[in-house]
Amino acid sequence: PDFSFFQSIAKLPNSFLTRQDSTRLRKDLLQFAAAAHMKELRCFTSVVENNSFSRAARQLNLTQPTVSKHVANLERKLGICLIVRTTKETRASEAGWVYYRYIKDVLCLSKNAAEQISRYSAGN
Repeated sequence: PDFSFFQSIAKLPNSFLTRQDSTRLRKDLLQFAAAAHMKELRCFTSVVENNSFSRAARQLNLTQPTVSKHVANLERKLGICLIVRTTKETRASEAGWVYYRYIKDVLCLSKNAAEQISRYSAGN
């Protein structure tokens, strides 16, 4: 994701932002980054499970270029190749398999946590 807008606002002198606005902005930025990162993780796991960017895209109801971009962003952030791409195959690299096993646990924990805290939503 492009954080330049958020970063430029965050650099404004304090006279432009109240302390409350600044705190809210930082919180929104963190939530935005976390949501974007979760999309990247879901795309990555789907590519590994399907051995295909196209099949992963169909499963996630996204376009193939979007899935490719999410996985490439994740690889760039980590500084390592997670998916081996050739004309004949798409598969997890050795590091990709290690990362996949951990990320499956992270996604499962995230889903379970969301289900558990939904019990405490407004009205319950």
